[in-house]
Amino acid sequence: MVAAVAGAAAAGCSIDRITWASSGFPVEEVAQALREEHHVAHPAVECIKREAGGSLYECRATADGAEYECEVKVGIRERIKSIECERKEEEPAHA
Repeated sequence: MVAAVAGAAAAGCSIDRITWASSGFPVEEVAQALREEHHVAHPAVECIKREAGGSLYECRATADGAEYECEVKVGIRERIKSIECERKEEEPAHA
């Protein structure tokens, strides 16, 4: 039994592992929202599910040297309820 658990851990399998997805409907919807609302040309978007039912996603995006954080609320049948994206402010350099 211990060998099976150790083998799964070595292979990178974990129950609590968070995986950012770079494809799928939330990624596409966030990319579209960034293009339309923030005038971002080619955003690179990744999202993760924050609720088991899939009704809340957290997304992050980068484009033109800027970073964005987004929250996507989803209804039944993967229908987008809302997308809220904010540009992350750059932290001042410490001298």
